[in-house]
Amino acid sequence: MAQRKGGEADSYYNQVPGGQSNGGDGQYATPPPMQYPPQAANNAYQSNSNPKYQQPPPNYGQNFQNSGSPSMAAGDGKQTFDQVFKLDKPKYNDVWAGILLILTFLGFAAVSGISLQGYSANKGLSGGGIYDAGNNFSLNTNTIVLFVFVLAVALVLSWTYFTLARAFTKQFIWITGILNILFGIGTAIYYFVRHYYSAAVVFAVFGIFSIVCFVTWIPRIPFSVVMLQQTMDVAKSFGHVFLVSAIGGIASVAFGAWFSLTLVSVYVKYEPSGGGSNPACASGSSAGGCSSAKVIGLIVFITFAGYWITEWLKNTIHSIVAGIYGSWFFCAGKPGGMPSGATRGAAKRAFTYSFGSISFGSLVVALINMVRQAVSIAQQQEAQGGNMAASIAFCCLGCIIGLIDWAVQFINRYAFIHIALYGKAYIPAAKDTWTMMKNRGIDALINDCLIGPVLTMGSTFVAYTCALLAYLYLEFTKPGYNDGGTFTPVVMAFSFLIGLQVCQIFMTPIGSGVDTIFVAAAWDPDVLMRDHPDLYQRMVRVYPKSTIKMSKIANRPDWADDVENDLDDPATLPPQTVTTNKDGTKTVISYRFNDDGKRVKTTRRIRTTIVKEFVNPRVAERKGWAKFGLEKGHAAGPSFDTTSVGENIIFRPSVTWKRDGKEEKKVGDDPKEKLKNMKVKCRICDGEHFTARCPFKDTMAPMGEDGAGAAGGAGADGDEDGPPKEGGLGTGGGGYVPPHLRKGGAAGAGERMGGKYERDDLATLRVTNVSEFAEENDLREIFERFGRVTRVFLAKDRDTNRAKGFAFISFQERTDAAKACEKIDGYGYGHLILRVEFAKRAAN
Repeated sequence: MAQRKGGEADSYYNQVPGGQSNGGDGQYATPPPMQYPPQAANNAYQSNSNPKYQQPPPNYGQNFQNSGSPSMAAGDGKQTFDQVFKLDKPKYNDVWAGILLILTFLGFAAVSGISLQGYSANKGLSGGGIYDAGNNFSLNTNTIVLFVFVLAVALVLSWTYFTLARAFTKQFIWITGILNILFGIGTAIYYFVRHYYSAAVVFAVFGIFSIVCFVTWIPRIPFSVVMLQQTMDVAKSFGHVFLVSAIGGIASVAFGAWFSLTLVSVYVKYEPSGGGSNPACASGSSAGGCSSAKVIGLIVFITFAGYWITEWLKNTIHSIVAGIYGSWFFCAGKPGGMPSGATRGAAKRAFTYSFGSISFGSLVVALINMVRQAVSIAQQQEAQGGNMAASIAFCCLGCIIGLIDWAVQFINRYAFIHIALYGKAYIPAAKDTWTMMKNRGIDALINDCLIGPVLTMGSTFVAYTCALLAYLYLEFTKPGYNDGGTFTPVVMAFSFLIGLQVCQIFMTPIGSGVDTIFVAAAWDPDVLMRDHPDLYQRMVRVYPKSTIKMSKIANRPDWADDVENDLDDPATLPPQTVTTNKDGTKTVISYRFNDDGKRVKTTRRIRTTIVKEFVNPRVAERKGWAKFGLEKGHAAGPSFDTTSVGENIIFRPSVTWKRDGKEEKKVGDDPKEKLKNMKVKCRICDGEHFTARCPFKDTMAPMGEDGAGAAGGAGADGDEDGPPKEGGLGTGGGGYVPPHLRKGGAAGAGERMGGKYERDDLATLRVTNVSEFAEENDLREIFERFGRVTRVFLAKDRDTNRAKGFAFISFQERTDAAKACEKIDGYGYGHLILRVEFAKRAAN
């Protein structure tokens, strides 16, 4: 027994001349093994393959096995969140970051407790209201009242902004952009009038930047409106998105109040006074040791802790909402619907397995924001002191840090979605998500969506308002500690921070919904096109590039890409590339020159199988011999680019073949002998004439019809009392009657010839749902793999010369037609799924 390694070219051959592009609608591939049940052909799409990623796609209600573990349904027939997005090996990721966040929170609580105790012990010096403070060296109760106002304004504006997004979805982007521009320029003008030039310059730069951005965003607003509408529709119908937003917003306001009290208490407790009037710094106090260095160190720590905790809160909400939208995307179109307890399951994962990963990503952003906050305060202080050179330098440094912060937050938004759905660590999730988006082309799609920038612009508007409120409050109340405006930059910066963070936390669910749809579509675009066709059609209508950007395949060039243009030498052929696909098949891309000298690319998808057969030992030995000639150096076995492997037909010769041949010859007469004794008669007039065209064709009806005047004497000896004969030569008379009016009009229009001239449609297939860009050669290549095709008819429009959507394929053998019908029915061609069935004979 020997083993023979054979191959089956079960994929496509696409030939694209160099310098030409066939477009995306003509793309097709051989149907892979049916891993999913055939889907309906309406608004569906089947992709060639999926890229290789480290995490398998979710099990969303079909027969897919996630890493070999079946998904068990809940008792009510629905799956839970943990079953849909099952973790292969559940573990706590990035534990060190989670522990460090807990320690930071405990440290913040300790500093807050000590500082608040000192503030309470010296409350008489700090005052009990706005104007009665005796403290003129540090922040006091006056500042606490200010922060209460700031928190109230941030809460009201953030919730109002969220309500506007829910009620006026289409106008939301325009309202945000216009208000942000007007308020930014207005506050800058006001600061110039008040001669507060440091803040005026900063807000003027922000306002001009907002104008430039909004003008360039106008062409992309329709696409963003579609995404925002879909996000809000899902939030209204599924999960507890609004509840999560409300809880997160209230938590952020509560922490903001705690942070504000702690900030003021640190100044009251540890800020030294020039005249020694701070009782907390008395030598007999147990908490003595006041110094500016201690104040700066504690302020830096609580600022860092505040950033980290609020970022963690925001990203936790982001992860929970991502779980809700991910459940909707993958499960809403399935029979079981949304998994039970999607919000609860996503929250459980965010607070357990993904706690460390969320803490890690939040830590990176917190460090960057803390540095940017310090640079902003330094810039305002230098500008207030008249050092414009240093102020400009700090402003440039702040812009650079802002770009870094944007890049990190951009990656974090989509990495946290990957963490929420698949429970990966932060670094692998960031790498996999970025690679996935680059391979799928979704990065360009994300850049064309304005939801993220619009929400940031809205949060900045709230921050503007809080900073302006702080400035006006300090100007009108004139607290003693701010004599000369020393603390104005610090108070305005922290007010800006509070307003920005509170609004961002409130608006996180909206941005999370859009981001989750992007990541899920990048992971499995088939689900978007099959289960959410309305959303896909709206996306394509306002952004036609969505069709191309969602069909890119990872690590494999698109067959329609004009890769030949990248070559410097047009006479040089690119090397052959072989790519191993996820399903075990291999994609081979080779190039050659055709007869016209044009470069042609050939793409083949090959599945290799091992077939065992019993052969003669000598035959097995010969198969191992080295190849020679043009095949020298090739591997053993047939080369499928030069050899077509046919069916092995067993030939069994007969020893009586001569005798059988003679008997067979006697049974059948010689055709020539038959013709000698045979007269050729016209099928119309039943006569013998030497012309190929019957001279009586225009005046006689064909044989077999009523009134046919032929050799039988019809018309001459017929019934004279009957009606006049139609089309005959006899006495019946009458004019010529067209074929469709004969037999009393029963034949009908389009009368068939009948008899041996009737076409055999038993082996003809009717193909529907064909793309309008399809060609007959494409259909022939698809169906010729199953047998000999005798006819291909593709219905086309006369004006546009595009396919009407259906075609007929005729095979020589009905068995081949049945095999093709079974394999191609439900097969994805372009952006549609073909419907194949046997053609039915038209009724006479």
